[in-house]
Parts: sequence; structure tokens; C-alpha cells
Amino acid sequence: MGGCLVTEGAVLLQWCEKNGFGPFILTGLSMGGHMASLTATVWPKPVGLVPCLSWSTAATVFTRGVLSKAVDWQNLEKDYYSDSNYRDLKEHLKWLHAEENKERKRKKISSFIPESNIDYNTLTNFNYNDPKKRIKMEIVEFMHVLMDECTHLVNYDVPVDTSLINVVAAKDDAYVLRDGVNSIESIWPGSRVDYVERGHVSAFVLSLDTFRNTIVDTMNKMIEKHYSFN
Repeated sequence: MGGCLVTEGAVLLQWCEKNGFGPFILTGLSMGGHMASLTATVWPKPVGLVPCLSWSTAATVFTRGVLSKAVDWQNLEKDYYSDSNYRDLKEHLKWLHAEENKERKRKKISSFIPESNIDYNTLTNFNYNDPKKRIKMEIVEFMHVLMDECTHLVNYDVPVDTSLINVVAAKDDAYVLRDGVNSIESIWPGSRVDYVERGHVSAFVLSLDTFRNTIVDTMNKMIEKHYSFN
């Protein structure tokens, strides 16, 4: 789905440009914000980007955020232990991320590395008081590295002009957790992150004016920087 959305976005940008439209701003809320970020990485020209209520990876959304309760961990565990290919995939992805981190200077995937001070056992098992229902760390790790591989912005190209990137995040977001993972600024130097004093849902409903104003400001900045010929 993500790959199709990114492809669709790139095709729409190309079609709009061909027909004389522009300049362009990519934006979206929550998962839409992340899809906008991914689309910006494949466009070979300066483009404005305003991701709202999203972050650098979707891994924490499904392993530690509120939506982690919607994951059928018991069935995932059954599948994981019934087929050794899943375990082989997890170990390969861990090895791959470690090797890729060696090649990176600053842009290392920070999830599940020794430098991280996040206690994942505490953060992932708080949902269940029944020991029989506690999520095994190995299963959470599998989900986390798989999501990092597919969605982490470190794995994608840097947009052409990072000064045209302005993220709007919710300070009290319980869906898209930011602790223990790379910040947007560390991945895309020159970008900006603003915060609203709300949670994920309340920001979705009550911060639309902030999102709109940020989009307008980013558009004006892009016009002044790349489309002003005075």
C-alpha cells in the first residue's frame, strides 16, 4: 500500500508539472503525513513538505503506541514460531541494519541498539497483567525491525531542499511515539519541527488551523526561494 501511494504521488506530481501546475506542497495527517514524507524522497526537485502528526518511522506505532493493542500478538507469535523463515528474516534484518549503521556517520537507525536507553520490555508489556498474555520481546523485536525496514526515513533518499520541510507533531501523542527513535532533524538536517500542545486525536480535530498556517508559510517560503525572479 505504501509503495503504491508513493508511486501515485510521484505520478501526480509529474502530471501536474507537465500541465503547468506548481509549486507543490506535500502534506498529510498521521499515516498520510508519513506517506507524504516518503513521496518527497522520490521527487527529484524542491518540494514543500508538511507532515502532520507523523515521525521518522512507523515502528513505534505498532509496537509501543496505542495501536499496539490492536495487533493480534498471540496469532503473530504462533505464526512466528511455526515457520523458521520469520526468525531468519528477523535476524537478517537486525544484521542488515547493523551493517548499514556502520556505513552511516550520523544517520543510524537508533531502534534496538545498545546506545538506546529505552526499556522496551516495560514499554511493550504494560498492556497485560496476565503473564500468559504478555508479549514476548522477540515478537515485538520482529515487528519493530520489519517496520523499520519498510518505513524508516533513514532508508530513503533525502529530499532536495530540507529547508522546505516543516513537521507539525503533537507533544502528547500516544499513537506516534518519538522516544527511542531518530528525530526528523537528525535525518533531514535543515528541517523544522513544531509542536502543538495536544494528543494525536485532539490535534487531528482541534489543530487544523495550525496545520493550514504551516502549509501556507511553507508555500510562501518555497515561492520566495525557488520561484521568485525579482
